[in-house]
Amino acid sequence: MNIRSVLTATELDQLTAKSNVNAMWIIFVVCVRQVAEHAAVPNLDNKGPRQHTRTVFANWLERRLFAPHHLNYHLEHHLLATIPIYYLR
Repeated sequence: MNIRSVLTATELDQLTAKSNVNAMWIIFVVCVRQVAEHAAVPNLDNKGPRQHTRTVFANWLERRLFAPHHLNYHLEHHLLATIPIYYLR
């Protein structure tokens, strides 16, 4: 039994549309985070993390939408790579 035999054509179209919206949201969030963490830094070509990444100070809503689990501590993550991200607060 496959998914096409269980769902009608309309239900399958709705499921596909929801999946597309979720995928677009994830892509948007990743792009915003990349810009916030890596754009307009002193030297993007430098291999040292202090020159090509930054920490983003986020309010509760921004943390909820774009940086769950304290992922906004991006520079610290690169400098202290052996420490789990949930300890970087």
